[in-house]
Amino acid sequence: VTYQAPGRFLVIQSGTARLMALSRDRSAFAIGDKVEIVGIPGWEATRFVLREAIARKTGHVKEAPPVPLATPISLTTTLDSTLVKVDGLLTDITKVGDEYFFMIRSGTDNVLARIDLAGGNAPPETWRKGSTVSATGVYHLRFDENRNVTGMELLLRTLADLSIVKLPP
Repeated sequence: VTYQAPGRFLVIQSGTARLMALSRDRSAFAIGDKVEIVGIPGWEATRFVLREAIARKTGHVKEAPPVPLATPISLTTTLDSTLVKVDGLLTDITKVGDEYFFMIRSGTDNVLARIDLAGGNAPPETWRKGSTVSATGVYHLRFDENRNVTGMELLLRTLADLSIVKLPP
């Protein structure tokens, strides 16, 4: 397991193979949990998914290292649902409900990183605009109603996925 949004979906990755499983199950899995999944195969735009999936833990493995995200950042299906790492300048922090959105400028590109922090958690006060950051998360393509790629976002799993490399002056 590389990412989980309980009651919505989880992403599993083994080497370069990866899969998104859509599930209403609220069972919590840890990053690195090895799972067996069954579900109804289908497509979400160009992404193969399992719908109504049920997963069970079968063990735990060391997490694969993230793939460095090169600039210019391309919108490619070959990275969709892959654990990636991006370095850049934190240009904006926005809170909407329980979610925080971080805009990271990497080269000339902007990457939107997001994390769901339910339960009143918040990012540390040291996370400020203008900081140089390193972020690790799941590369997630966004699609429009015609199944065209419209952008990507970086799904952060925990607060530890975003680290401050250098504070602003």
